[in-house]
Amino acid sequence: MRVDMQEALEKFKGHMALHKKSFEAISEYLTAEEKCLYVNSTVAKITTNLGSKSKTEKLPGVLCLTDKQIIFAYGALMSHKMYTTNLDNVLMMDIGGDGFSGGHLEVSTQMRQFDFLIKYKKEMIREVQLVFDEAIANAKNADAKEGSTVSFADKIKQIAELHERGLLTDNEYVVKKKQLLELM
Repeated sequence: MRVDMQEALEKFKGHMALHKKSFEAISEYLTAEEKCLYVNSTVAKITTNLGSKSKTEKLPGVLCLTDKQIIFAYGALMSHKMYTTNLDNVLMMDIGGDGFSGGHLEVSTQMRQFDFLIKYKKEMIREVQLVFDEAIANAKNADAKEGSTVSFADKIKQIAELHERGLLTDNEYVVKKKQLLELM
């Protein structure tokens, strides 16, 4: 396993449990330029939007955050599969939990919504949120510096689309819209 993955696993008191092959698959997939910021075993509920239909899967596997992308690897029969999302494609990220039974990390993109189970106490949940928030903000700022052509109006349209598809609740839509307005 890569040194940065081992460090992230230790920092967040993670465990490899039954997912050693998924950790290895992620380690082999990452480029030398990427830095692993978070990694741990989890269970994910993944909803894929297929036009007017959607498909939901619940899978045990490994969640990895790098400075460039979010990766979820899971075992499928004799092989391993991955969902990957570049951080600049993340439309919304939310994390919450009661600190007793853990919490959930929700990530929304144009095509998918991920709901990852995170088993931490409240202080560690906040730490995970800070790492994800910072990585996503840094990726979006890097895009802005490179002259990204995504306008403010496009971002509002994207979250409106997610709301119309039912991927964002009314409350989540209002919060995300308010966050975008505050960035102006």
